[in-house]
Amino acid sequence: MPSLLSPASVAQSSAWSKNLNPLFNAAGPSVGHGDFSTSRDIGAAQQALLQRLCQPLGSGHWLQLSCGTGGASPVILERAEQLTGTDPDPSQIDQARRTHPRPRFVVSDTERLPFAACSFDNLLSIQGLSHARDLEHALHQAWTVLKPGGWMALADFATQPRHNQLVDRTKMRWIAGSLGGLRLQPVERWQGHMQHMGMQEIQVVDLTAGMAKGLNLWADALVAASRGLGQRASAQLIARSYRSLAKAGAGGPLRYVGVWGRKR
Repeated sequence: MPSLLSPASVAQSSAWSKNLNPLFNAAGPSVGHGDFSTSRDIGAAQQALLQRLCQPLGSGHWLQLSCGTGGASPVILERAEQLTGTDPDPSQIDQARRTHPRPRFVVSDTERLPFAACSFDNLLSIQGLSHARDLEHALHQAWTVLKPGGWMALADFATQPRHNQLVDRTKMRWIAGSLGGLRLQPVERWQGHMQHMGMQEIQVVDLTAGMAKGLNLWADALVAASRGLGQRASAQLIARSYRSLAKAGAGGPLRYVGVWGRKR
C-alpha cells in the first residue's frame, strides 16, 4: 500500500529520523515514556503504561498510530487478534517489519490515514498525536477508521492551562522544539475534541505522577546512548529539557495524560 504523506510530514519525519529516532531507540524501546508512578526503570514503566492503556480494550483488529519500531506489538498481540501499525518514518516501519513479522506496518501520516471507515475494533496511540499539525483533524481521522463501539486509548503530552505566563510559554516552545516539534495543547482541549466527536465513556487521567523520576532516567539513558551514535549535541539538548521539566515537578507546565473514549 502506498504511503500517504504530505510534504511537510516527509520533511518532519526525515529530520526526526536523522536526529532523534536512532537515539531514542538506543535508549529504550519505542513504547512511550512510560508510567513511573509504580515502576522503577524505563522498561517496566513502559510495560505498565501499555497495560494501563489497553485495559478497557477488547480483542479484534487494532490500529496503533505512530508505532515507531513496533516495540508495543508483543503486548498488544496478547489481546488483539490482528494489529496494524502506522508511522510517518519509513525507516521506523522498515525496522518494525524486520523485528515483528506478525503485525502489518504501513507508512502513514496520522492526519491522512489510508484505511476505509470503520476498519478497526480498537485504536491506540502513544505520543503520536502531539506531532499532528491539527489535533482535531487527526482525532477525527482516528474516529473515522474506528468501528462503532470501539475504544480509542491515547497517551500523550499536554499542558496545564494555568501556565500562560510568558516564561512558561517560552519554556514550552523550547522544549517542544527539542523534542521534534511537538504541538502541545491544554489537557482540556484533548477532552473537548473527544466530546465534540460524540465519544462515550470519556476518561482523562493524569499520568504525570513519577514523571520527574522518569524524565531524569530518560535524560541519563539518552546521553549514554549518544556516545555510540555521534548524537551528543541532540542528546544533551533533550536531556536539558527533561531535567528542566523534572525540576519543575508536579507543578510544572507539562502533563502526561491518558485519554480513553468509546465510539457510539
